[in-house]
Amino acid sequence: MAESQEHIRLVNLVYKKVCKLVPESKTCLVEKDSPENRKVGYNVQGFIPDVYYWQNDLFIIGEAKTLKDFSSRHSKLQLRAYIDECQKFIGTAYIIIAVPWPLKNTALNYFRKIRNNEDVNNSKFIVVDELGSEFEV
Repeated sequence: MAESQEHIRLVNLVYKKVCKLVPESKTCLVEKDSPENRKVGYNVQGFIPDVYYWQNDLFIIGEAKTLKDFSSRHSKLQLRAYIDECQKFIGTAYIIIAVPWPLKNTALNYFRKIRNNEDVNNSKFIVVDELGSEFEV
């Protein structure tokens, strides 16, 4: 299935954020799932992240979610798999999610609930809205 233009824009926002977190000499190792690139080579419990980076003690999974798919069963299972994968990592792990502005608070609340109810000290959650504003949970 072809990705929507909205989804592609959100993936690009995630990619930009990931590249800011990664050492400049390693940005070429950031994998991005997009129509012009090959698929990301990493699979998490059957799910393929939109953006992926892993080197030494830094692990990052990035995902773009639109208004249509954020609340879907597939997205919930996908985010759960990514959270579980980050918790296994020894080092610093990030989940970065880009969403349209109207979903910003929903996404923040989703990660706040996880932060408050689970032992996820190893993971950092960042929500990026379509305007480029970033919010860490």
